[in-house]
Amino acid sequence: MKTFDIYEHSAHGARAVKQGINWPAFFFCWIWAMVKKMWVIGFVLLGLLVVFVSMEDFFYYYANMGGVYFMWAMQLAVFLFAGAKGNDWRRGYLRKRGFQYIGSVEATNQDAAIISVKQTD
Repeated sequence: MKTFDIYEHSAHGARAVKQGINWPAFFFCWIWAMVKKMWVIGFVLLGLLVVFVSMEDFFYYYANMGGVYFMWAMQLAVFLFAGAKGNDWRRGYLRKRGFQYIGSVEATNQDAAIISVKQTD
């Protein structure tokens, strides 16, 4: 069972956000942020990755493998950071868009979490 925080909006319905690591944010980083309409975070993550990949190419061109490895580590750090903070970012953006925190519930998935909250209302 996973723990979900439930947020509700009068016009947009309910959303469930899992507590813990956000695996889609880890694997898909900026794409995940764009899909969730968190434009600023998505563009910042994309910008960081573009800079790191560009620097990696620069180091590779000048045969500085230490620099290349460091840029790989920096890219991995961006993905780890996105995975660790993804659910927090999602909660913040939901609150910013007018969603109200309803409570936390344990469920097997997001749909079950939302249904269990609806049943208690």
